[in-house]
Amino acid sequence: MPVMPTRDDRFACRPVREGTSPGLPVIRLTAMLLFAFTACTFDYTESAVEARRTDEIPQVEVLNVRMVVERENRLELTARRMATYRERRLQEFEELHFSESGTDGEIRVEGYAERGELNLDTEDVNLLGEVWFYSRTEDARLESSFLYWDNAERVLRGEPDGTVKILRDDGSWVEGQGLVLDGRRNSVELTGGLEGEFITDGASP
Repeated sequence: MPVMPTRDDRFACRPVREGTSPGLPVIRLTAMLLFAFTACTFDYTESAVEARRTDEIPQVEVLNVRMVVERENRLELTARRMATYRERRLQEFEELHFSESGTDGEIRVEGYAERGELNLDTEDVNLLGEVWFYSRTEDARLESSFLYWDNAERVLRGEPDGTVKILRDDGSWVEGQGLVLDGRRNSVELTGGLEGEFITDGASP
């Protein structure tokens, strides 16, 4: 049975039972976001080949990057362009794709960001443009035009007035502004402009 929240309601999700809300699967994507960027960090020393000393020109620029990281699972990342600005302590990515596969080889999580910025000192991340994540194990997708990962606080945020949409394959969806996804508290919150539809099929939402 569809449940329609009003546009001005606050949406908050706590981990009572996995799969009860479109917000819960996104928790796992937060850790993947940080892992993806730190796994492909190239912080070159003074011995690296340098361009002219200016903030506008990267010290290192690599095109058509592909990396495979083997840990408990397999993480594959590709980027059309990666540029490192050592003096600014910044790394930029363009057209970043990534996927995580389990030990059985099946893809569990995949995502895309049109542009990304990684602070080499704090490991904070900005994702801009078209941004989405999809969890095949949870059948859920997150879409936004801007996301910010605060590494120290382990919080993923959207812009206060920026729209984030979370969709599940069962037809449930929620859209709102002011995303706060707290990796420590394992919670998702949208603070404004809320609308959506929860497909409960008789189960408790």
